[in-house]
Amino acid sequence: MSTRHVAAAARTALSARGFRPDLATLGRSVAAEVARREVLVDTVLPARWPDLARAWRQTTGPLAERLPAMLALGERHARLLHRIAGGTADDDPTDPSAPTDPSAPTDTSAPTDTSAPTDDDSTGTSDSTDTSDTSDPSDSVADDGPSDPSDRTDSVATDVGLLGGLFNATIATIDTVGDAGDGRLLAALTPEALSTLLDGGTGRIATLDGFRRRAYDHPSARVAVELMAAWTALAGRLLARYRNEPAWVLLRGTLHSLLKAQRTVTGAAAGTGPQVPGLLAAARLKSAGPSTAIAQMVALARRPGDPPPELLYRAARRLGTVFCLADDLADLVDDARAGRPNVHLLWARPGGGRLSDPAVYATIDRAAAELGEVVRPTGGPDDEFAAELVARWLRWDDHQRNPAPPVLLADGDDRAARAAVTRLLADRAAGHPGARHALTLPVGRVGAERTETHSDLLFARAVALDALVDAYDAGLPVGPDVLCAEAIQLLLAKHPGVRGGWNYLGSLPELPPDTDDLAQVMQVLARLGGRPLAAACDEAVRVALDGGDGTGAVPTWIVDRRRGSALDLAMARFVEVVGGGGVHPEVVANLLVALSRTDPVRYARVIASGARYLAGAQRADGSWASAWYAGPYYGTFRAASVLAAVPGWPEQCARARDFLVARQRPDGGWDGSKSRDGADGRGSEGRDGDAGERASLATAFGVLGLCALDPVGCRDAIAAGADWLRVAQQPDGGWPAGRWIEFPTRDGTVSYRSPTATTAFCLQALLAAARAGGTPVGPR
Repeated sequence: MSTRHVAAAARTALSARGFRPDLATLGRSVAAEVARREVLVDTVLPARWPDLARAWRQTTGPLAERLPAMLALGERHARLLHRIAGGTADDDPTDPSAPTDPSAPTDTSAPTDTSAPTDDDSTGTSDSTDTSDTSDPSDSVADDGPSDPSDRTDSVATDVGLLGGLFNATIATIDTVGDAGDGRLLAALTPEALSTLLDGGTGRIATLDGFRRRAYDHPSARVAVELMAAWTALAGRLLARYRNEPAWVLLRGTLHSLLKAQRTVTGAAAGTGPQVPGLLAAARLKSAGPSTAIAQMVALARRPGDPPPELLYRAARRLGTVFCLADDLADLVDDARAGRPNVHLLWARPGGGRLSDPAVYATIDRAAAELGEVVRPTGGPDDEFAAELVARWLRWDDHQRNPAPPVLLADGDDRAARAAVTRLLADRAAGHPGARHALTLPVGRVGAERTETHSDLLFARAVALDALVDAYDAGLPVGPDVLCAEAIQLLLAKHPGVRGGWNYLGSLPELPPDTDDLAQVMQVLARLGGRPLAAACDEAVRVALDGGDGTGAVPTWIVDRRRGSALDLAMARFVEVVGGGGVHPEVVANLLVALSRTDPVRYARVIASGARYLAGAQRADGSWASAWYAGPYYGTFRAASVLAAVPGWPEQCARARDFLVARQRPDGGWDGSKSRDGADGRGSEGRDGDAGERASLATAFGVLGLCALDPVGCRDAIAAGADWLRVAQQPDGGWPAGRWIEFPTRDGTVSYRSPTATTAFCLQALLAAARAGGTPVGPR
């Protein structure tokens, strides 16, 4: 499982809870922040902290990429909290939505006044007793603050912002050094050393010099020391200027708590600290606490007698929680592999151990539920920043979708489609009773079997979701939260014990995963989240393809014979008992559709060889047999959809088209009767009774097949089929449930009718017919 896939799953889980960031605003904010990074690194740091700038330039690798972002992000964080606390209303240089001051200079990259004193301890300037204005001229804005000329508001806003940025970069650097396994810096940063740094005076200078000597040849350690020198000097300046001792006491306490939490977490990651019950609390404080510290730094710029900034601390706690939850969610995979404490993993596996894929998805879903509550808009000034943090950490710019072509529905199609959507959504709200299939199967060893009844709804649920995605793309009233919630349920249904993906009955663990379930799940994941979300299926696809012979004939059962675990062997024995082994054209076709939707370039060779297999499996009359489904039309629709999309099979496509056209009834429908010997039963007609039930599914598959094969040449036949479906639709918006899944067993034929699947396929047929003969419109 990859970090990119975890982010995609987290985006899906958050979208299921209604979280949808404004990507245009996000793009503007990120662009402005990137520009601000350049100003900070190229102009501000060299002018105010030359030693820090020199150490900064020596950093390499991930830290060199991460530090500018953490510096600029911390500055934005502090400036936002400063405004919330009632500070200056000057422009945030990285906030494109902030009001502009016409009197403020617009060139933030203006040359710095090099004659201004700096905050670098090596220059001889004093630290906590320095009350001079040393703000960076490139940050200056109009003065609208107190009358005291030494207390200019542009200096306060600038210093508060830089203090937050420097502190945020310090935390990031200490984390990086610790993650690299070098504990010397943190070992030297004892509570006593931290107190000395905060006390100022000669003791602070001596402590910093000691740290510099310990920084040895580690560029990250050197920049950490210079960052600590810079922000402690800046914090001391604010204390000397405003004399807010209560805020200073609070800040000192928070910093000591953060240090304790950092040491606890780092010790646990290195295996040198106890796995104490308080580790989860320490990990949470380590990630969320810096926001509170930045708020207390902001409070240093307030007079001691000012009212307590409750709104400030409330916003800081909220943003800290967002930082904690989003950052650890984004780092879930890396932290699991490195053995680092992670708040989500500590909750999911307090005793340690490996998580199964469904357990990981459950962890992601739980984290998204908490995060979704935290970022729910409150109307406060921190709403936009909180949402942006989530979108950035979870890589919302990587969100992908594979929408169906848009279509303008005629009145009749629109009414019928809306009614079908209402029916499917009502079924979902009731727990999908129309998708549940109960099966009685033999279990145990050959010769000593017993029967058990199990039920599940995975496959029909995925079919219904596919239809709802079609409806959403057509502009019908389906919420994206519904689609994403269903996708999460599919992820949670993945088999926890083997690599093969999904099995038809989740309550029967020895039932092997199968290629048909894998394909159906993969299709909807690819449509909703593109390649990153469909990566949930990657390992299962590899195992499924390994079971084939390279000719495109992929077996239906996915049995991982290479790994050979006890459960894998039990699954292999189960196939011997239940039967159904081998390769089946309708299953192979469904898999090829999934691979085409997910990554047609990556799977090009598999798709080509699979198409050759399907072409060879076509029957003389132009249809395809189905091992698991009733009638000739499901398999024909699936196989024809593949060959129509793969160049080189015009003859096979023409025969399939002719088969479907020849078997369309005069009233526009198709008859779905079929005996197990393969007879197509063209004799029954009508919309009522068992023949009508069979005809609903058969007509849906006939329309879908012609739409894939020849939407222009078969427009009249497609329109006639769609007309039949509209007339056959029931008052509740559904269609009579026809025989869909059907296969022989030693105890007789299993036949299953799904109202949900029937309605889903009929809805898809109506939309496909409208798309074939309708007027395209712009994307949703």
